[in-house]
Amino acid sequence: MSRATIVTIAATKGGVGKSTTAINLAVELTLRGNKVLLLDADEQATIDKFLTHRTIAQNELGLSDESDFEYVIQRSNIPKFLRQVITRYDWIIIDTSGKQSEEFVIAGAFSDIILSPTTACFADNGEVEKLLGLLKQINTMREVQGVDDVPCHIFVNKVDTRSFRTVYIPERKEMEALFSTDEFSCIKLMKTYITAYGAYQKMYRTGIAVVETKEKAKAQFQVFVNEILEIKAQLDNED
Repeated sequence: MSRATIVTIAATKGGVGKSTTAINLAVELTLRGNKVLLLDADEQATIDKFLTHRTIAQNELGLSDESDFEYVIQRSNIPKFLRQVITRYDWIIIDTSGKQSEEFVIAGAFSDIILSPTTACFADNGEVEKLLGLLKQINTMREVQGVDDVPCHIFVNKVDTRSFRTVYIPERKEMEALFSTDEFSCIKLMKTYITAYGAYQKMYRTGIAVVETKEKAKAQFQVFVNEILEIKAQLDNED
């Protein structure tokens, strides 16, 4: 029996775009013919606020339901819930709190992939050490279960095009060097970055995901999803 690929989107601080990433990933995977569950384990309830506007858009603008994913708020008993629903979906996307939370560790222990958005100066502000500490907790739990370490992939979000060469490029080189060391080898840096397009803020007013628009941000996010699918394919080949 087939089972869902579980992706946890998590970070050690807020404001890095976790919920925005989770929403657009869920919509894009649904548009590609997958059955998707978006699990909200974040007490900020950002996704719930988006869905309120989405309901209005569907009623007033006739927004197609072809991109509708299923949604549930689940902040306790996450392992039990995942076991109950894992065969019902192709993908389960988990949005966790932007901090070093218990939900992050528990969801990560049951995930196939962890995606961690970050912004510029990540390597300089101690967040990488915090992330590594959480990954060690997660992988200790997985070892007890007889499961391999969870792959963790970081991507740089909210990239400012005005400082692309002066901030992003040097920061990326620093991150590449850091993640090539033995200590941080469990963390991989994704090829794709996400630009700080205004469309990502606009979606919370309209209830329409970026990947459902004709905005420039759509094509870039689809490339990001393609990279996630490549990561999944590599994991499938290893099994």
